[in-house]
Amino acid sequence: MTSLEIYNKIYHTLHPKTYSKQTRHMLALNLIAEVLTLPPHKVLFTDRAKSFSLTQRLRIDRYLHALNRGVPVGYVLGTTEFCKLKFLTPRGVFLPRVETEELASHLIATLPSLLKKLEKASRTSTHHPSLLDIGTGTGVLAITLKKHFPTLNVTAIDTSTLALRTAQTNAKRLLPNTANNRIEFYHCDIFREFRAFAPLAKQTQASNKTHAPFKERIKTLLNKLFFINSNPVLDRYDIIVSNPPYIGENDPDLAPTVQHYEPAAALYSGADGLNFLRALAEHLPQILSRQGYFYLECGHNQTQPLSELFQSYQNLTFHKDMFSKHRFISGQCP
Repeated sequence: MTSLEIYNKIYHTLHPKTYSKQTRHMLALNLIAEVLTLPPHKVLFTDRAKSFSLTQRLRIDRYLHALNRGVPVGYVLGTTEFCKLKFLTPRGVFLPRVETEELASHLIATLPSLLKKLEKASRTSTHHPSLLDIGTGTGVLAITLKKHFPTLNVTAIDTSTLALRTAQTNAKRLLPNTANNRIEFYHCDIFREFRAFAPLAKQTQASNKTHAPFKERIKTLLNKLFFINSNPVLDRYDIIVSNPPYIGENDPDLAPTVQHYEPAAALYSGADGLNFLRALAEHLPQILSRQGYFYLECGHNQTQPLSELFQSYQNLTFHKDMFSKHRFISGQCP
Protein backbone atom coordinates (compact mmCIF):
# COMPACT_ATOMS: atom_id res chain seq x y z
CA MET A 1 0.00 0.00 0.00
CA THR A 2 1.17 3.53 -0.78
CA SER A 3 1.28 6.52 1.57
CA LEU A 4 -1.87 7.92 -0.01
CA GLU A 5 -3.69 4.60 0.39
CA ILE A 6 -2.58 4.36 4.02
CA TYR A 7 -3.81 7.90 4.65
CA ASN A 8 -7.22 7.09 3.14
CA LYS A 9 -7.42 3.84 5.11
CA ILE A 10 -6.77 5.62 8.41
CA TYR A 11 -9.15 8.46 7.61
CA HIS A 12 -12.05 6.19 6.66
CA THR A 13 -11.43 3.47 9.29
CA LEU A 14 -11.57 5.80 12.29
CA HIS A 15 -15.14 6.04 13.58
CA PRO A 16 -16.69 9.34 12.39
CA LYS A 17 -18.96 9.43 15.45
CA THR A 18 -15.89 9.46 17.68
CA TYR A 19 -13.47 11.50 15.60
CA SER A 20 -14.25 14.65 13.61
CA LYS A 21 -12.97 15.14 10.07
CA GLN A 22 -10.17 17.40 11.30
CA THR A 23 -9.20 14.93 14.04
CA ARG A 24 -9.13 12.03 11.57
CA HIS A 25 -6.94 14.06 9.24
CA MET A 26 -4.50 14.93 12.04
CA LEU A 27 -4.46 11.37 13.37
CA ALA A 28 -3.71 10.04 9.89
CA LEU A 29 -0.74 12.38 9.61
CA ASN A 30 0.48 11.51 13.11
CA LEU A 31 0.21 7.75 12.64
CA ILE A 32 2.03 7.87 9.32
CA ALA A 33 4.67 10.17 10.84
CA GLU A 34 5.20 7.72 13.70
CA VAL A 35 5.68 4.78 11.36
CA LEU A 36 7.99 6.70 9.01
CA THR A 37 9.84 8.44 11.88
CA LEU A 38 9.04 11.88 10.50
CA PRO A 39 7.62 15.09 11.99
CA PRO A 40 3.86 15.17 11.19
CA HIS A 41 4.15 18.33 9.08
CA LYS A 42 6.58 16.59 6.73
CA VAL A 43 4.20 13.75 5.94
CA LEU A 44 2.40 15.96 3.42
CA PHE A 45 5.64 16.33 1.47
CA THR A 46 6.54 12.64 1.30
CA ASP A 47 6.21 10.61 -1.88
CA ARG A 48 2.55 9.58 -2.01
CA ALA A 49 3.49 6.56 -4.08
CA LYS A 50 5.93 5.32 -1.42
CA SER A 51 5.07 1.74 -0.43
CA PHE A 52 4.68 0.66 3.19
CA SER A 53 6.25 -2.59 4.32
CA LEU A 54 4.19 -5.36 5.89
CA THR A 55 5.59 -4.48 9.33
CA GLN A 56 4.60 -0.84 8.89
CA ARG A 57 1.09 -1.77 7.74
CA LEU A 58 0.63 -4.04 10.75
CA ARG A 59 1.65 -1.19 13.06
CA ILE A 60 -0.95 1.05 11.45
CA ASP A 61 -3.58 -1.68 11.94
CA ARG A 62 -2.70 -1.97 15.65
CA TYR A 63 -2.96 1.79 16.07
CA LEU A 64 -6.36 1.88 14.36
CA HIS A 65 -7.71 -1.00 16.41
CA ALA A 66 -6.70 0.71 19.67
CA LEU A 67 -8.03 4.12 18.64
CA ASN A 68 -11.40 2.68 17.66
CA ARG A 69 -11.60 1.05 21.10
CA GLY A 70 -11.25 4.52 22.60
CA VAL A 71 -7.62 4.32 23.74
CA PRO A 72 -6.16 7.87 23.86
CA VAL A 73 -3.64 8.54 21.11
CA GLY A 74 -0.91 9.33 23.65
CA TYR A 75 -1.12 5.75 24.92
CA VAL A 76 -1.46 4.29 21.43
CA LEU A 77 1.75 5.92 20.21
CA GLY A 78 3.46 5.91 23.60
CA THR A 79 4.54 9.52 23.08
CA THR A 80 2.98 12.98 23.23
CA GLU A 81 4.38 16.22 21.84
CA PHE A 82 4.54 19.11 24.29
CA CYS A 83 6.15 22.47 23.47
CA LYS A 84 7.95 20.85 20.51
CA LEU A 85 9.41 18.12 22.74
CA LYS A 86 8.36 14.47 22.46
CA PHE A 87 7.57 12.99 25.87
CA LEU A 88 7.15 9.30 26.63
CA THR A 89 3.57 8.65 27.77
CA PRO A 90 3.06 4.98 28.70
CA ARG A 91 -0.31 3.71 29.86
CA GLY A 92 -0.98 4.54 33.47
CA VAL A 93 0.41 8.09 33.44
CA PHE A 94 -1.60 11.28 33.07
CA LEU A 95 -1.41 12.51 29.48
CA PRO A 96 -0.15 16.07 28.82
CA ARG A 97 -2.84 18.49 27.69
CA VAL A 98 -2.81 21.45 25.34
CA GLU A 99 -4.06 23.63 28.22
CA THR A 100 -0.94 22.77 30.23
CA GLU A 101 1.13 23.55 27.15
CA GLU A 102 -0.44 27.02 27.19
CA LEU A 103 0.55 27.38 30.85
CA ALA A 104 4.11 26.38 29.95
CA SER A 105 4.19 28.90 27.10
CA HIS A 106 2.95 31.62 29.45
CA LEU A 107 5.69 30.75 31.95
CA ILE A 108 8.37 30.74 29.25
CA ALA A 109 7.31 34.27 28.31
CA THR A 110 6.93 35.48 31.91
CA LEU A 111 9.87 33.92 33.75
CA PRO A 112 12.75 35.99 32.29
CA SER A 113 11.56 39.18 34.00
CA LEU A 114 10.37 37.24 37.05
CA LEU A 115 13.73 35.55 37.56
CA LYS A 116 15.51 38.89 37.35
CA LYS A 117 13.27 40.22 40.13
CA LEU A 118 13.94 37.17 42.28
CA GLU A 119 17.70 37.31 41.74
CA LYS A 120 17.74 41.02 42.53
CA ALA A 121 15.66 40.50 45.67
CA SER A 122 18.00 37.75 46.92
CA ARG A 123 20.89 40.26 47.14
CA THR A 124 23.37 37.47 46.46
CA SER A 125 25.04 36.75 43.14
CA THR A 126 25.12 33.01 43.85
CA HIS A 127 21.38 32.59 44.45
CA HIS A 128 19.51 30.74 41.71
CA PRO A 129 15.72 30.87 41.97
CA SER A 130 13.99 27.60 42.77
CA LEU A 131 10.84 26.03 41.35
CA LEU A 132 8.66 23.20 42.66
CA ASP A 133 6.39 21.26 40.30
CA ILE A 134 3.66 19.56 42.34
CA GLY A 135 2.18 16.53 40.58
CA THR A 136 4.75 16.50 37.80
CA GLY A 137 3.27 13.52 35.93
CA THR A 138 5.45 12.84 32.90
CA GLY A 139 7.53 15.90 33.79
CA VAL A 140 6.30 18.18 31.02
CA LEU A 141 6.31 21.42 33.04
CA ALA A 142 9.49 20.75 35.00
CA ILE A 143 11.48 19.58 31.98
CA THR A 144 10.22 22.25 29.59
CA LEU A 145 11.01 25.03 32.06
CA LYS A 146 14.41 23.57 32.94
CA LYS A 147 15.27 23.35 29.25
CA HIS A 148 14.48 27.04 28.77
CA PHE A 149 15.98 28.19 32.10
CA PRO A 150 18.99 25.98 32.96
CA THR A 151 19.98 28.01 36.05
CA LEU A 152 16.58 27.46 37.64
CA ASN A 153 16.73 24.94 40.51
CA VAL A 154 13.85 22.60 39.69
CA THR A 155 12.27 20.02 41.99
CA ALA A 156 9.41 17.78 40.84
CA ILE A 157 7.20 15.58 43.02
CA ASP A 158 4.42 13.09 42.38
CA THR A 159 2.52 10.36 44.20
CA SER A 160 2.86 7.92 41.29
CA THR A 161 6.00 5.80 41.06
CA LEU A 162 5.30 5.12 37.38
CA ALA A 163 4.92 8.84 36.66
CA LEU A 164 8.20 9.63 38.42
CA ARG A 165 10.08 6.90 36.54
CA THR A 166 8.63 8.22 33.29
CA ALA A 167 9.51 11.82 34.17
CA GLN A 168 13.08 10.83 35.04
CA THR A 169 13.43 8.96 31.75
CA ASN A 170 12.03 11.95 29.86
CA ALA A 171 14.50 14.25 31.62
CA LYS A 172 17.42 12.03 30.60
CA ARG A 173 16.18 11.96 27.00
CA LEU A 174 15.35 15.64 26.62
CA LEU A 175 17.84 17.54 28.78
CA PRO A 176 21.60 17.81 28.19
CA ASN A 177 23.56 15.52 30.50
CA THR A 178 25.15 18.23 32.62
CA ALA A 179 24.94 19.14 36.30
CA ASN A 180 23.14 22.40 35.47
CA ASN A 181 20.34 20.50 33.76
CA ARG A 182 19.54 18.12 36.60
CA ILE A 183 16.03 18.02 38.07
CA GLU A 184 15.43 16.59 41.54
CA PHE A 185 12.55 14.08 41.48
CA TYR A 186 10.83 12.86 44.67
CA HIS A 187 8.00 10.50 45.52
CA CYS A 188 5.74 12.56 47.75
CA ASP A 189 2.02 12.80 48.53
CA ILE A 190 2.09 16.39 49.70
CA PHE A 191 -1.73 16.55 49.76
CA ARG A 192 -1.85 13.75 52.35
CA GLU A 193 0.81 15.53 54.39
CA PHE A 194 -1.24 18.73 54.28
CA ARG A 195 -4.27 16.85 55.60
CA ALA A 196 -2.19 15.33 58.38
CA PHE A 197 -1.15 18.80 59.50
CA ALA A 198 -4.66 20.28 59.44
CA PRO A 199 -5.67 19.16 62.98
CA LEU A 200 -2.46 20.60 64.41
CA ALA A 201 -3.06 23.92 62.67
CA LYS A 202 -6.63 24.14 64.00
CA GLN A 203 -5.50 23.23 67.50
CA THR A 204 -2.81 25.90 67.40
CA GLN A 205 -5.26 28.56 66.21
CA ALA A 206 -7.89 27.60 68.79
CA SER A 207 -5.43 27.92 71.67
CA ASN A 208 -4.20 31.34 70.45
CA LYS A 209 -0.63 30.09 70.55
CA THR A 210 2.03 30.94 68.00
CA HIS A 211 2.23 29.00 64.76
CA ALA A 212 5.81 27.97 65.47
CA PRO A 213 5.01 24.28 66.16
CA PHE A 214 3.06 24.01 62.92
CA LYS A 215 5.83 25.68 60.93
CA GLU A 216 8.45 23.50 62.59
CA ARG A 217 6.49 20.41 61.65
CA ILE A 218 6.23 21.63 58.06
CA LYS A 219 9.98 22.25 58.04
CA THR A 220 10.61 18.79 59.47
CA LEU A 221 8.38 17.30 56.78
CA LEU A 222 10.19 19.15 54.03
CA ASN A 223 13.57 18.16 55.40
CA LYS A 224 12.42 14.54 55.54
CA LEU A 225 10.94 14.57 52.06
CA PHE A 226 13.48 16.70 50.28
CA PHE A 227 16.78 15.21 51.46
CA ILE A 228 18.81 13.07 49.10
CA ASN A 229 22.31 11.89 49.93
CA SER A 230 22.24 14.20 52.97
CA ASN A 231 21.91 17.26 50.71
CA PRO A 232 18.85 19.35 51.58
CA VAL A 233 16.73 20.77 48.81
CA LEU A 234 15.43 24.25 49.57
CA ASP A 235 12.56 24.09 52.05
CA ARG A 236 10.85 27.08 50.46
CA TYR A 237 10.52 27.73 46.76
CA ASP A 238 10.46 30.94 44.77
CA ILE A 239 7.99 29.55 42.22
CA ILE A 240 5.45 26.76 42.50
CA VAL A 241 3.68 25.32 39.47
CA SER A 242 1.10 22.58 39.35
CA ASN A 243 -1.48 20.93 37.17
CA PRO A 244 -3.36 19.37 40.08
CA PRO A 245 -6.43 17.13 39.96
CA TYR A 246 -9.39 19.51 39.73
CA ILE A 247 -12.29 17.48 38.31
CA GLY A 248 -15.31 16.78 40.48
CA GLU A 249 -16.38 13.21 41.11
CA ASN A 250 -19.10 12.06 38.69
CA ASP A 251 -18.43 14.97 36.35
CA PRO A 252 -20.86 14.38 33.44
CA ASP A 253 -18.69 16.28 30.96
CA LEU A 254 -15.62 14.06 31.32
CA ALA A 255 -14.91 12.13 28.13
CA PRO A 256 -15.31 8.33 28.41
CA THR A 257 -11.80 7.78 27.03
CA VAL A 258 -10.41 9.84 29.92
CA GLN A 259 -12.57 8.07 32.52
CA HIS A 260 -11.66 4.59 31.33
CA TYR A 261 -7.95 4.96 30.67
CA GLU A 262 -6.33 7.78 32.63
CA PRO A 263 -5.35 7.55 36.33
CA ALA A 264 -8.16 8.69 38.62
CA ALA A 265 -5.73 10.16 41.15
CA ALA A 266 -4.59 12.69 38.55
CA LEU A 267 -8.16 13.66 37.64
CA TYR A 268 -10.51 13.78 40.62
CA SER A 269 -10.32 15.90 43.76
CA GLY A 270 -13.47 15.55 45.81
CA ALA A 271 -17.10 16.19 44.94
CA ASP A 272 -16.44 19.69 43.59
CA GLY A 273 -12.90 19.06 42.32
CA LEU A 274 -11.40 21.60 44.72
CA ASN A 275 -9.87 19.49 47.50
CA PHE A 276 -6.31 19.74 46.23
CA LEU A 277 -6.60 23.43 45.39
CA ARG A 278 -8.06 24.09 48.86
CA ALA A 279 -5.03 22.45 50.42
CA LEU A 280 -2.69 24.49 48.25
CA ALA A 281 -4.48 27.73 49.11
CA GLU A 282 -4.11 26.94 52.81
CA HIS A 283 -0.55 25.67 52.85
CA LEU A 284 1.34 27.42 50.05
CA PRO A 285 2.86 29.93 52.54
CA GLN A 286 4.64 27.02 54.24
CA ILE A 287 6.47 25.98 51.05
CA LEU A 288 6.51 29.20 49.01
CA SER A 289 9.03 31.93 49.78
CA ARG A 290 7.83 35.33 50.86
CA GLN A 291 6.59 37.18 47.77
CA GLY A 292 7.04 33.91 45.86
CA TYR A 293 4.90 33.18 42.81
CA PHE A 294 2.51 30.35 42.01
CA TYR A 295 0.88 29.18 38.77
CA LEU A 296 -1.86 26.56 39.01
CA GLU A 297 -4.04 25.00 36.35
CA CYS A 298 -7.74 24.87 37.24
CA GLY A 299 -11.21 24.20 35.88
CA HIS A 300 -12.81 26.85 33.71
CA ASN A 301 -15.85 26.96 36.01
CA GLN A 302 -13.91 27.36 39.28
CA THR A 303 -13.19 31.09 39.13
CA GLN A 304 -15.55 32.14 41.92
CA PRO A 305 -14.58 29.54 44.55
CA LEU A 306 -10.88 29.97 43.78
CA SER A 307 -11.18 33.75 44.13
CA GLU A 308 -12.45 33.14 47.65
CA LEU A 309 -9.89 30.45 48.49
CA PHE A 310 -6.94 32.57 47.34
CA GLN A 311 -8.28 35.97 48.44
CA SER A 312 -5.38 36.51 50.87
CA TYR A 313 -2.80 36.27 48.08
CA GLN A 314 -1.44 39.21 46.12
CA ASN A 315 -1.78 39.94 42.40
CA LEU A 316 -4.32 37.15 41.93
CA THR A 317 -4.97 36.69 38.21
CA PHE A 318 -7.01 34.24 36.14
CA HIS A 319 -5.66 33.49 32.68
CA LYS A 320 -7.71 32.33 29.69
CA ASP A 321 -6.86 29.52 27.31
CA MET A 322 -7.20 29.52 23.52
CA PHE A 323 -10.93 28.91 23.90
CA SER A 324 -11.30 32.03 26.10
CA LYS A 325 -11.97 29.91 29.19
CA HIS A 326 -10.27 30.62 32.51
CA ARG A 327 -7.74 27.82 32.76
CA PHE A 328 -5.05 28.77 35.27
CA ILE A 329 -4.52 31.06 38.21
CA SER A 330 -1.41 32.93 39.33
CA GLY A 331 -0.51 35.06 42.31
CA GLN A 332 2.05 35.90 44.97
CA CYS A 333 2.49 34.76 48.52
CA PRO A 334 1.37 37.52 50.93
